[in-house]
Amino acid sequence: MSKRTLNDWLSAYGESHQNPINKQIHWLCVPTIFVTIMGMIYAVSPILAYICSLLVVAFYVRLSLSLGLSMGLFMLTVL
Repeated sequence: MSKRTLNDWLSAYGESHQNPINKQIHWLCVPTIFVTIMGMIYAVSPILAYICSLLVVAFYVRLSLSLGLSMGLFMLTVL
């Protein structure tokens, strides 16, 4: 498992995403891609989709409790 902290992730993201148009595209496309992937996993196996969701939330909780809770709420709206 990665030992990167939230600050490490955000720093790397900040370095590679300076273009304002790139940022706007990410706000739209990243959630869309995520929902699409979760939908495909759910179509194969709803249980697998819930397991993947728990793993994703656990990853974000490890980085930051508030970020993990936010992602958990987002996941509830997706599934």
